[in-house]
Amino acid sequence: MKAPDLAAAMLPAAFAAHWIPFHPVLVLLPAVMLLLLRRFPVRPLLMVSVFLPLAAWRLHPPANDLRRVIPPEATHVALEFDVAGDAVSGAYGTRVPVRIRAVQYLPQWESVTARAQLRFDGPIPEGLLPGTRWRTRGRLEPRSLTYTGLRRADWLLRTDSEQLVLLDAPPGRGLQRGFYSARSGLSQRLARITAADPEAGDVLQALLLARRGDVDDAWATAFARTGLIHIFAVSGLHLGILTAMLLWVCRQLGIPYRHRAFAVIPVLFLFTAATGFRASALRALLMAGCLISAPFFYRRANPRNAFALALFLLLAWAPEQLFDIGFQFSFLLVGGLLAVGALFQTRLAAALRGDPWAPPEVQWPWWKEKLLWPVCDTFAVSFLCFVFAAPLTAYTFNLFSPIGLLGNVLAVPLAFLLLACGFPGLFFLGLPTPFAAAAMFPARLIARALLEWVAFLETVPGGVLWVRSPALWQITALYGLPILAFRVRKTRRICLALGLIALGFSVTRWTQHQTRTELLVLDADRGQSSLLRAGMRGTILIDAGSDWSGRAVAGALQAEGVNRVEALFLTHPNRAHVQGLEALHASHTPRRIYVARPDAGHPLYADWAVIPLEAGDTFVLGGWQVDVLWPPADWTARAAGNRSLVLRFSRGFASMIVMGGADERVEAEMLARDLLPPTRLLLAANSPRVPSASAPFLRALHPEAVVFAAQEYAGPGEARQLSEIRVRREDIPLWRLHEGGTLRFDLTRGTQID
Repeated sequence: MKAPDLAAAMLPAAFAAHWIPFHPVLVLLPAVMLLLLRRFPVRPLLMVSVFLPLAAWRLHPPANDLRRVIPPEATHVALEFDVAGDAVSGAYGTRVPVRIRAVQYLPQWESVTARAQLRFDGPIPEGLLPGTRWRTRGRLEPRSLTYTGLRRADWLLRTDSEQLVLLDAPPGRGLQRGFYSARSGLSQRLARITAADPEAGDVLQALLLARRGDVDDAWATAFARTGLIHIFAVSGLHLGILTAMLLWVCRQLGIPYRHRAFAVIPVLFLFTAATGFRASALRALLMAGCLISAPFFYRRANPRNAFALALFLLLAWAPEQLFDIGFQFSFLLVGGLLAVGALFQTRLAAALRGDPWAPPEVQWPWWKEKLLWPVCDTFAVSFLCFVFAAPLTAYTFNLFSPIGLLGNVLAVPLAFLLLACGFPGLFFLGLPTPFAAAAMFPARLIARALLEWVAFLETVPGGVLWVRSPALWQITALYGLPILAFRVRKTRRICLALGLIALGFSVTRWTQHQTRTELLVLDADRGQSSLLRAGMRGTILIDAGSDWSGRAVAGALQAEGVNRVEALFLTHPNRAHVQGLEALHASHTPRRIYVARPDAGHPLYADWAVIPLEAGDTFVLGGWQVDVLWPPADWTARAAGNRSLVLRFSRGFASMIVMGGADERVEAEMLARDLLPPTRLLLAANSPRVPSASAPFLRALHPEAVVFAAQEYAGPGEARQLSEIRVRREDIPLWRLHEGGTLRFDLTRGTQID
């Protein structure tokens, strides 16, 4: 049976197994299918039915699985675990993939098996290396976060670094601990000789020693935004260069061609182990092993069969990998290149060659062969990878990075040169520091050039765009129709027609969304953050959330495809409304920041250039008429909410008033000063202590609907409940934003919720 047939059958089996509860009767499923379909030549369906029980069995937890031992709820326990990967430090603590081996849930210790992600604060303990065993006490939460090797981690373990106690390397893990200890020594040595340029040193750590977690979060984000994050994915490029170097060494040593696999594959396995056996690295290892070992069996190397075999083996061992984004990108890009890369290169070579009847020296002069062809070939590969990855990137990360087309033309050769210079340089790290630094100097210089290239790409206007996630049917059409047309030629016209229909429908939907006048109210702690936009004239943001919820606000902007924040209004100096600006600034820098004039010098605004506003100010912004209703320039009040900006936005028949933190005391002042124009939508205040939405205030505005922000952590207080009662007494529709939710209003149709 051919490897492509196995892979084609394993894909739907791995997908369906996630929704089928495992039961011993599933073992009989292949026999039942064979009996039912013995008269019909339905070979693919039979193969899927054979692999379905295998996938379901692999997903089924064993008897000593931790999920069977303790209830699936958060609990404090003592446990022992083996470190399964590198410790990665970040802004919110250190993360380590671990395998839990024993738990003290009852008075005695019980042997269990589970995969988890360990998180702790404080310094990383010395000796926290893969292969070592530790004991700790902490909070265990059932949560699917990441992967430990190929298998999904089902738990989150929170503890402190002081609680971690080193036991020793478990039996049979001494070799693994020694390997990672040696790699840790190389890493420390490399860090010392690159101390003059630590950012370039982090890139060398990631590419040469597979320590991707050492790269600063800001640089990792820059690589991701420009479409170059694949540089850090240890896969075909890294193992390909390492394989070429090892084969060259074998040739110099006179090792026979058929026997070189025995020298190369173990080294490739060790390098793959250094990555923590990620899916992309294992795919490259399996493919390289098949291609290198083929001559030993007197077989011709077939990359497509090697790719399909790697796909089958990984899914058979870990069916959950099908839903891992790294697995999807790795196999999508390599599979796409194998499917159409050769055809694309043939067409490109024919276009560059020109007249096929001309002499060879005319068809391929030196400048075409040495200069033009490598550049065009690199760009062609970059273009194909961009086309294959763009839909999945947009669906998963809301990113569309056309600058990646240009970026890969230089980034991939730089990565190739870095690896070609860096791998030999690792052998000189044991020399005295001046000699080791000289050996790694070319690689460090190339790493710095790679960072400067990425920094330049981020400055290119329009190079990185946030987009809305395409629908699932659009993803299916983008990938399914070309595959169907490529595999079945008779369907090409039908696929082309369906593709044009889907494209026209998608463009129409996108145009309708971009031209809508809408309001999106977000959950941002106790505050209220809102997006307001009128077509494609830019987005207005009202409040930025706290230092924690600010990331959710930035994520909402990305999910909405917002690339430009025309202005940010900070209603009042409260941490729940202001501190999210720092997280927002990383992805969306507001062009203007408006605050109330009485608070323009507040310490929370010290790091930003703000524009003060006062009652009576009127201007047009992003297609909206903005009227500042409160506070007056000379207004003084002890409570920040009483100094809050009160804004009215209007465009055509659409109008809304944002109260910020203004409660019933401000409402009474505005009524006394006759500062309340009518409005169709009211975003009420969310004061935890003083109610709002008084009856005279509501009667003066006569809104069509009232929106309240998210609840507090302990639920709505008495002030909030009284405010909602007042709205109901006036028989006004009330919309409540629950924790973690959103409210969307299509203002082109009034206050109708979408």
